[in-house]
Amino acid sequence: MQRERLLKQVKKIVERSDYLQVFIENVRSAVDLIAERKGRKIVAKIVKNIDSVSEEAATELSSFANFIGAKPVIIGEFSSNGKLKDDFVYSRFSIDCVSIEGFEDMISELPQPKAAKSVGAKIKINGSKLRAIRSINNMSAKELAKKIGVSSNSIYRYEEKSPYASLEVVKKINNLFKERIELNAYEDTSQKVEVTTFTNIKLSAIITSSMPFDLVAKGNVNYYEVCTENDMRTLIKRAKVMKEIKETFENNYPFFVIESKREEIIGLPVISKKVLNEINSENKLLELIMG
Repeated sequence: MQRERLLKQVKKIVERSDYLQVFIENVRSAVDLIAERKGRKIVAKIVKNIDSVSEEAATELSSFANFIGAKPVIIGEFSSNGKLKDDFVYSRFSIDCVSIEGFEDMISELPQPKAAKSVGAKIKINGSKLRAIRSINNMSAKELAKKIGVSSNSIYRYEEKSPYASLEVVKKINNLFKERIELNAYEDTSQKVEVTTFTNIKLSAIITSSMPFDLVAKGNVNYYEVCTENDMRTLIKRAKVMKEIKETFENNYPFFVIESKREEIIGLPVISKKVLNEINSENKLLELIMG
């Protein structure tokens, strides 16, 4: 019930701000809100306690946001340290975290100071890369530790035992070496990937694990949300979300790739893998989707 209250509050804020929006409900998803206004996009996870957002969920949120050119944000009321202050932006796994009131300031584009300390912001780093960069720069663990304000044992731990460091430490190391040592955070996932769904159409795509669709691809302008789930009850729940995305945002063309005699599910096209694999251009894909 408490989360439903938060959702209602966020909905009111988004509506007042004239954003186009889709709230993802009744379906397992790392994203609860997709919103857009005049080309500015926001994707958000809405929770009571921001520390409840796992690294996996944060990575999915961040990856999806980066792929569609959106700002990722976590909206909540508390962290393990207490109630979130309305006039601060916190951080968890490199994603901005704000209170309900802080979110309203964010979408109104009002200035927001960063919290002095990050909340639960332990970031997974590439320890081998850190060790290699330190070696290339002829810097001992003791020298690096002194420069960033930690112990030598912490450096060895980052490199060999624990692949996690605080956001503050990661930023200092990145600034010192002009290199990125974190994994996943703000990673550009819009690379070309070989996906069997698009054997002959080389679209940029990412595979999702906690979204209403299993894959999202993009061409020069258009986005394609693709679902391959075969359970009909789940399909219908997902279809409702995908259809709302299509009807709310321009240039979105969701469809299903399943073996079924159905030609559509709630108005969204169903395409067999065999037919899809015979398509050799995005234009022909659009023709097939549009019927």
